[in-house]
Amino acid sequence: MPNARLLAAVPMAAILLAAIVRADASGEPLWVWPDQAPPLTTDIHLAADALIGETLQTKRAPDLLSRLSALYQDRTTPAIEREAILHEYLQRLRALPPGSLSPQVLDWFQTLPPLVLTGHEEGPHHPVPLFNLAAAAAGLSNQWAWQRGHDLIVGPAAMATARSVQAMTLAEHDSPGTRGMRAAIAMLPVERLDDLAFGCAATAGGCGHLRPDIELARGNLEWLETWMATAPAGSVMPRLRQARRHLPPQAAERLMTTAVSHTDAGVAAWALSDITSHLPKAADAREAWGQALLALLGDDRLGAAAALQLARIHPPDWLLEAAAGEPDERIRRRLELVAEMDYALQASEPGGVRP
Repeated sequence: MPNARLLAAVPMAAILLAAIVRADASGEPLWVWPDQAPPLTTDIHLAADALIGETLQTKRAPDLLSRLSALYQDRTTPAIEREAILHEYLQRLRALPPGSLSPQVLDWFQTLPPLVLTGHEEGPHHPVPLFNLAAAAAGLSNQWAWQRGHDLIVGPAAMATARSVQAMTLAEHDSPGTRGMRAAIAMLPVERLDDLAFGCAATAGGCGHLRPDIELARGNLEWLETWMATAPAGSVMPRLRQARRHLPPQAAERLMTTAVSHTDAGVAAWALSDITSHLPKAADAREAWGQALLALLGDDRLGAAAALQLARIHPPDWLLEAAAGEPDERIRRRLELVAEMDYALQASEPGGVRP
């Protein structure tokens, strides 16, 4: 029967191929099956190198745009070769400094319809560009924006403190440039961080949503705890993860403990889980944390999360024993349910072991 299914599929594939494949001269996209896509040749690499040379020599964006547009539309060159050259050209530009290509030209690339289509790797009959020029141009634009943001804070082109503070204050939320600034902040020496922090404090709205990153890099727990009390969950969560990666264990633990009181239940539950994951192996530390979790079982907001963490550090018989002596029926049922779930929870831990 497999052969019969294969034969039945052949006419359908032929119909689909006939519907999608277009002659290059028609101006419609060509179709190339994924396993038939040709490799990049030396000629394509050389042509991309030549375009890089022209880019570095051409001072006027319209002249370069005219040259690139002529290549894109040149019907004397196969479509697949034209797109391959332009795609390789965009990849080569990644090695050049930000601004090496005019924004006008980058915008033009992002408007280009594909010349050649192929099948998606997860569904061969779903068409996707073979050389996605628009995506490559957008990626290059994001890379350069990230680099510009990074260079505003650190490196030979870094600005004076006042201008850096202004740039951070005006930075868009989670843009590529902002992410570049954030990465640079994590690399700064203490003296530069202190200067920036002073500049932020002396400016209304100073450093905007990047201020927590500066204080986190400084290890300023007092400032972070005050900020976390009113900060939205979307801002707190990435800083907590970063704190666990970069701060000493005791400092990170302190912030996690503060986060348990956050108004957002998701942040608080995540902090409970993080503390459980980083528990010391000492029996007294685990026992103290178990008692703290037991005290949270009656909490409407965190009771279920606390019960799950108890299941991660205590075996089912302990949970059932605790349930037997619990007068509050809601807490008792919660402990019994978690005891029943315990083996499944244990199996989900890496290596099947409790933290």
